[in-house]
Amino acid sequence: MSLLARIVAGAIVAALFTGCASTTAKLPPRNLIALQQVQRVAVLRFAGPEELSEKATADVISAVRNSGAYQIAELPSMSDINGGVVTKMNPMVMHQARMLGVGAVITGKVRVRTDTKALGGSLSFGDPTVYSTVSAEMLDVTTGQSLYKLEATRSYMGELESSPKSRDSLQNVLARLTEQSAQEVGTKLGGRDGTTQVQLAGATWGSGAAEIKEGNQAAERGDWSAALVSYQEALEENPDSHAAMYNLGLANEALGNSVEAIKLFKKARQYGDKDMYAAAARRVESTERDALLAMTRAAQYATQTQPHYGQPYGPQAGRPVQQQHFGPHMRTAGHFAAIRRLPPVP
Repeated sequence: MSLLARIVAGAIVAALFTGCASTTAKLPPRNLIALQQVQRVAVLRFAGPEELSEKATADVISAVRNSGAYQIAELPSMSDINGGVVTKMNPMVMHQARMLGVGAVITGKVRVRTDTKALGGSLSFGDPTVYSTVSAEMLDVTTGQSLYKLEATRSYMGELESSPKSRDSLQNVLARLTEQSAQEVGTKLGGRDGTTQVQLAGATWGSGAAEIKEGNQAAERGDWSAALVSYQEALEENPDSHAAMYNLGLANEALGNSVEAIKLFKKARQYGDKDMYAAAARRVESTERDALLAMTRAAQYATQTQPHYGQPYGPQAGRPVQQQHFGPHMRTAGHFAAIRRLPPVP
């Protein structure tokens, strides 16, 4: 057998035993209760190219308003330290939003790019592909915690006209794609869904394949507890199954065990689909960073609006600082001191 034939045969056997992504399931939102309690929202100006971001913001607001899911409140015009429009959540935004009875603030960003098939140097061939992505995040104004994060992308492949008045000029194509992406984002925000659709890894046959199939069926139904048991059994049958590792990571993520999920995703990446498994690890790590940032934002707001927040009280007033409690968002005295040094809320 030739070397090429051996490589092909090996790839086929590996695919049969460990499988590939074959179906999808939905991860439940980590903050569904908080998301459902929000009645009034405000939308900050989206970041990105000015000629696109302003219209994208208006399109998202229109779609959210048309959904009837939320009341839309307008925040007073605010400028950042450079005199530009405020596009990110900060204590000033939290303060203004709370004063207006807003439960959550929506922030977002517009990103565009153009891809061409390069031959080398400045030479290229074929029609370029243009992409416009609109991402958005809904943040709780009390805690700063992310309630919902999503994005939508639209693309166009074809010849771009040089005349700016042409329907297929780069400017008009980007405007059209951005509008479509923004409308999709606004519609999803108005749906109060909050779920994240993920790919499940499958196994055609071999050790643990039957258990993986059972787990995938449970995950598709939304029964992640049953799926977790099946994936654990699959991994016991075949400890090298990266499909079982990855799917077990998804089950742990769905059930709130982020630390274990990240470990499993990173371990699976050593055996199989590096891109998909690495993306899953990044998603969970991003969620954990968001939670830590939310804790910091909430503490920042509390310490700057409540003078005695975090101060020793009652019986613990005389204890060493390491034994004192600094409020629900404080982990250490050092953390508390760092929060105190942040810029004040206007």
